[in-house]
Amino acid sequence: MKVAVLAKKLKQSSKTTIYRILQGTARPETEAEFLERMKACEELPLSEEQLKGLNEALEVSRVGVEQYMKNCAIASLVTEPQPDGGPVHIDFFLTDGGVMQCDMASMADHLLEHGGTLHIWATGYINPCMMVRLHQDVIERYPGRVTVEHYLCCSGTSTIHAMASVMPVLYDKDYRMYIVSTGSISVELASFYRTSSAVLEVEEERGNHYYSMFITDRNKASLVEYASVHTFQSRLSVFKSAQSLFRPVKIDQPLTGESDDYLHYTEWYCEMEKDAPAYIVRADVPIMFIHPDILVPACTDGFQSAGFCPEEKLTEEVQRYYGVQLARWENFFAGNKLTHVIFSWKPMVHFARTGATSDQFFAIRPFTPQERLAILENLRAQLDIRNRFFIYFLKPSEPPIRDEISFYEGKGVYFCQGSTDYNLSRHSEALIVEEEFCSCYREYFLGQLLRKHVTSSEMTRQLMNDLISIVRSQL
Repeated sequence: MKVAVLAKKLKQSSKTTIYRILQGTARPETEAEFLERMKACEELPLSEEQLKGLNEALEVSRVGVEQYMKNCAIASLVTEPQPDGGPVHIDFFLTDGGVMQCDMASMADHLLEHGGTLHIWATGYINPCMMVRLHQDVIERYPGRVTVEHYLCCSGTSTIHAMASVMPVLYDKDYRMYIVSTGSISVELASFYRTSSAVLEVEEERGNHYYSMFITDRNKASLVEYASVHTFQSRLSVFKSAQSLFRPVKIDQPLTGESDDYLHYTEWYCEMEKDAPAYIVRADVPIMFIHPDILVPACTDGFQSAGFCPEEKLTEEVQRYYGVQLARWENFFAGNKLTHVIFSWKPMVHFARTGATSDQFFAIRPFTPQERLAILENLRAQLDIRNRFFIYFLKPSEPPIRDEISFYEGKGVYFCQGSTDYNLSRHSEALIVEEEFCSCYREYFLGQLLRKHVTSSEMTRQLMNDLISIVRSQL
């Protein structure tokens, strides 16, 4: 369409604005206003796909290409569903000269057909689609028999993309992720750690087997079987040459299932949250928003029924939990620190109806209607009492929140697996402390989530009232 024709359809006397937009010299505000006129023009019907493309283009103009790509990567961490893995095609070169075509599941079946365990050391960016297959077709297919150590050399934006890529496996108990910043190692080693590759070792009673993998596309790889252990060891030695410089991303809490360990775990949370402005995305009410006067009865009943704590120690342990939980609650509600928290509507409705959160601790019973009424009424009251405490709900059109992601300024961005019960056999966490990653997450939270994806303060109050009404109907 010629510029003159478009101007006529939009009833715009001057064509200057259109030319400036085409040349990339118009201000984002002008572009936004022009796009609204295009949307409202009956003579210019735009398809949903065209509207989506134009809105994305407008956002690129507003924040720039680099920031737009950062925002897309952060968005994939927060709300976007895990990608469909799709098939993975592997060319498997065997020591007898044969080449086997296989997918990830049949590769795992071949490697572990005689029992034993599979150890994988990986480097570099690996597409999320392949990570889905690694999670479903290898780690979950052979639980307890596969370990993965993943080494990444990245900084800033590349850390965001790296985190987005590993989300399908991040919470697997036997997946370990390690990061080193680009400037901390030699250029040569940095180049090696950016290569999308892996070495594999299968330990069997009859003898070990060794392999090397190079990933060539989002769903393609070549796997080579080594005839000699020395070839494998020489390559593995490069993997481990800078191991001491890498920082683990996964949090290894010293938990064995004893109540004392969980107390120390709660104290760790308390220290991370202390005095730090908080930017929280999660499905529903977090435990630190529940006053210990409400929490203690639920803990006492739950500890007893779950056999979580010896009867003779129950009173003492619950009181210790009370102290830590009170400190956590006061950290958010007794001072004036900044807190933003975003909930999903459906999980909050589930909590209002059942008293169970999406991450209900396995040794705490669901909250009674009276208890959850007090919890929700306190949160509603905090909106009036505190001018630095904010609650939002994701808009209904947004996908539900998958995991808890919380940024505590000066501490890091904390990832906690959604729908967990904190049972040690399944629960896993991660913490990113890199400054630029944290800054990008904060910018995305304030500049994207709060601008486009959440309800207004008026709607938030209405939704809180609706939740309270649901609970009242059960009394």
